Amino acid sequence: MIDFKKKADLIWQVANLLRGDYKQSDYGKVILPLTVLRRLDCVLQATKEKVLDYLPRIKDKSDSAKDLILNNMLGICISMVLNTINLKQILLR
Repeated sequence: MIDFKKKADLIWQVANLLRGDYKQSDYGKVILPLTVLRRLDCVLQATKEKVLDYLPRIKDKSDSAKDLILNNMLGICISMVLNTINLKQILLR
């Protein structure tokens, strides 16, 4: 529980930093999506390198075909949105 509290406090510290750039009513619209994206980035980290290595082999395929191939390759069923995030060569840290 203490670890969760530390993480929640960190999120609110970042929110307070953004408060100057955003209206108070709007910064929640920024914090939650970024928190979700970061969580997805963490969940996909284990497969990211494998996906990025395999991606050049299927670059000429449609997005839906890439989604199917990558899901089958990894043995998991995730939506195209998650694969799209995993295809980016950036980390949200």
